[in-house]
Amino acid sequence: MNRSKEVILPLLQWYGSNRRDLPWRRTMQPYRILVSEVMLQQTQVDRVIVKYRSFLSQFPSVKRLAEASPADVITAWEGLGYNRRALYLQKAAVMIRSIFSGRFPKEEEALKMLPGVGDYTSRAILSFAFDRPVALLDTNHRKFYARIFGYEMGGSDRKLLEQTKEVVGEILEIPSIFSDGRSMVYHWNQALMDFGATFLVRGADFNTCPIKNFDKKFPEVVLSLRKKKKSVPFRETDRYYRGRIVDLLRKKRQIYLADVRVICADIPLLRQKKIIEGLLGDGLIKKDGYSIILP
Repeated sequence: MNRSKEVILPLLQWYGSNRRDLPWRRTMQPYRILVSEVMLQQTQVDRVIVKYRSFLSQFPSVKRLAEASPADVITAWEGLGYNRRALYLQKAAVMIRSIFSGRFPKEEEALKMLPGVGDYTSRAILSFAFDRPVALLDTNHRKFYARIFGYEMGGSDRKLLEQTKEVVGEILEIPSIFSDGRSMVYHWNQALMDFGATFLVRGADFNTCPIKNFDKKFPEVVLSLRKKKKSVPFRETDRYYRGRIVDLLRKKRQIYLADVRVICADIPLLRQKKIIEGLLGDGLIKKDGYSIILP
């Protein structure tokens, strides 16, 4: 396989002129990269930018985050959704201080010991904080490589990751076209993020696609990968009601269980009870008599 002339260089050159100026790209501090990656797991970039800055203003270091109360961290997480991520992030900070003596782990398996850090996030930290030449597989990377390799989306990520290593090997042989001291693999992993945000979306202008000549069917295939599955409306999900309860606690810090019945009045009591039990099990709330509070 030799994709460097067909795909790699044209895409990197396009990225060099069109890359997004994102705040977490201005740093290689592993703590800041961890915060950005956990925030980006389930939240759109535009929403993350504002919260990333405010969160780091309140918790500028692993030490400050580890020493904060879970209630303060959950409160600071407002607007990002999937509130368990806030607790994972704080628990990761605690573990870095207690298990790793305050030093950020630099190996994939050690990183995956941190709460909320899986295969992708651990490799993203290696790439974006430590500039290791690793391949990444987030949604955008996966769709890009799926087209390049003719890979079926239902296949094994392990198999696809092995194939992407061939691309990384080719990139390592290309002289850098960037002057910031970061490796070509670092920029390749970032480039695929921007490529996905620009071209792996419906309505994309493929006339400006840097690799449009790689395959004339490229737009058709990309769009076919974005077929949406039928889903339950958000307002009908347990996550919606969990969010309402936590949001109310952010404002009042303590509410009665009777208040929960009011804001969840449109669902059965048994479902309300299960939602409360789920929040308790996840550590997002605590019981205090007939009230609930943030932990």
